[in-house]
Amino acid sequence: MQINQNDHLQPNTDGPPVWRLSDLPRLYCDRPEFSGYIRTTPEDFVVREVPLYEPCGEGDHVYLELTSTNWNTNDLKRQLCRLFSVRDVDVGYAGLKDRRARTTQRFSILLKGEPESTIRTKLEKHLPDVSCNSIVRHTNKLRTGHLKANAFEILVRCDHPEELQKFCEPVARAIQASGLLNYYGEQRFGREGDNAAQGRAILAGTKRRVKPFLKKLFLSAYQSQLFNNWLAQRVQSGAARTILSGDVARKLASGGLFIVAELEAEMARFQRREITYTGPIFGTRMKAAEGPAAQLEESILKAEWESNDLALQNGDERAGLMQAFARNKLEGTRRDGLVFIEHIDIERSPDGLWFRFELPPGSFATNLLREFVQLMVPSTASESAGTAD
Repeated sequence: MQINQNDHLQPNTDGPPVWRLSDLPRLYCDRPEFSGYIRTTPEDFVVREVPLYEPCGEGDHVYLELTSTNWNTNDLKRQLCRLFSVRDVDVGYAGLKDRRARTTQRFSILLKGEPESTIRTKLEKHLPDVSCNSIVRHTNKLRTGHLKANAFEILVRCDHPEELQKFCEPVARAIQASGLLNYYGEQRFGREGDNAAQGRAILAGTKRRVKPFLKKLFLSAYQSQLFNNWLAQRVQSGAARTILSGDVARKLASGGLFIVAELEAEMARFQRREITYTGPIFGTRMKAAEGPAAQLEESILKAEWESNDLALQNGDERAGLMQAFARNKLEGTRRDGLVFIEHIDIERSPDGLWFRFELPPGSFATNLLREFVQLMVPSTASESAGTAD
């Protein structure tokens, strides 16, 4: 299998060209010859959180493990706030889940002294379509990122499952051996696909009257688009499955970031899956790459500051872009460019293929599936997705 060399770009008159999500380069084939449907029913897309830790059994926060169908995280959170008469800030969760799925995830609620029996009775009475698997107290609120992984079971409906399975099995082995590109998925960019463009308009100063929540959402989508552009170009350069000198690498055991200086030694650690390279979520406090690895990151920024609509007036365009980030409180961070998947199980059924796998928090299931098949979503599944942060 060869690295894909697609170079399809989406025309964009409001700024530099960006990759179309459907044409982001794949790692293991140019474009799968098979197509299939996901989320035909919510039961076709099953996701279960793998917790980072277990609640200790005492404390002011109640941890609920809930299984729901056709509920997204925010809607379920709002119902919990109403049901238990608590503030939005008193309810926590580890990651967002989408509506058209069967989801098992945890919520924490600040409920001092309320007995388990009362909590369970309220849930059964007012949320009868939501199953409560466990109620355990803990000392702290559940926060975003308090998650080890998400376990997926996804049915891809197709016409020729036996032929598709023959194609998928060697691809699965290749992904398990070499890793998966960690693109942001379609749902990151909104139902209309224009969240990143809205964020760019905010950065350029041409969109000023935006609600704080939407502003944060749009700017985050813009940062995500730049990351996808960076990763696509890394694939094009042939460096998707290797470490570069100057990369900002992450230790998978501890999460610590460091600059790759001793390339041979770090390449050995990369091959042992002790580290991976990270990509830029641009902002004022982001740890930047150095040396050869920095050139790719700078090329992404350069395309931005050379765009007339950003109207950077400082002479030093890079400094002007950083000031635009600062005005909008974009501090930035790093995101893994390649994630490692230990096991992918593929099972044939009369309707298609079941894919079972685990992904780290923030990774998108559709990124894995698109390596096997051209994905389609029924029109009834308008909130299509494939992430569990």
